[in-house]
Amino acid sequence: MFITCLVIAWALVNPFWIGAVGAIAATIAEWACGDVGLLKWADDNWGIPVASAIVMFGLLALIR
Repeated sequence: MFITCLVIAWALVNPFWIGAVGAIAATIAEWACGDVGLLKWADDNWGIPVASAIVMFGLLALIR
């Protein structure tokens, strides 16, 4: 998950470090959501993209 998110961030997100932080957030959300994680009621299909988007858009709002 982390490697895939980093590759996508490298290709699509400018500046890259915001994409890298989003990749970390997505990986943490993957561990937290679903059958294995702490939030068993949360669906990882929406939890992962929403968590990484909130982190990346929040960082973009802070630097601009």
